[in-house]
Amino acid sequence: MRISDRQLLLDRLFFVLAMCICAELLLGGAVNIAVQGLAGPIAGDHAVFMVWRALAWIPALLYVAMVIVSLPLPRSKGRAARAESSRPMRLPVVGRGALLFFGFMTLWGTWLHAASFLSEDAPVPESAALVVYVVLGGVALLLLRIVLGWLRLVPRSWRTAPEPAPGVALPEQRFAPSEDDK
Repeated sequence: MRISDRQLLLDRLFFVLAMCICAELLLGGAVNIAVQGLAGPIAGDHAVFMVWRALAWIPALLYVAMVIVSLPLPRSKGRAARAESSRPMRLPVVGRGALLFFGFMTLWGTWLHAASFLSEDAPVPESAALVVYVVLGGVALLLLRIVLGWLRLVPRSWRTAPEPAPGVALPEQRFAPSEDDK
């Protein structure tokens, strides 16, 4: 898969994830407040509530898929301008910083979603804890990729774009043999 195809897929997944998080927080909060307000504390052992909590897997798996798609992508300076003007506007692409921010948003939203409709003394179901661990694993994988990129321990194609701009020198790879050793 080419870099541009991966970036396009990542941009589209990012939009879907943002909509999932918004729907999860708004709809989940409204439904939780309404049900808790009308019926009082509810132990979430009914089938409807178990299905509701199972829907927390959608943004969790979507986030992990985004992290996996973004691993080999090099750092980008932004998209080209869409409209010709005196000052070109560079539209940002989804980068690791935005993924990290949305990782914490997904972690928070998924935890609230997975633990919703539980009474105060009810134990948290294992499936709710597992979905949070999956998102936490995605965040940890992304942090590992960021650190390895800073240390230049990933392949050069993962760090720099394959077609550099004219007049820009590529940095040396940390553990590559020098020109004198060849």
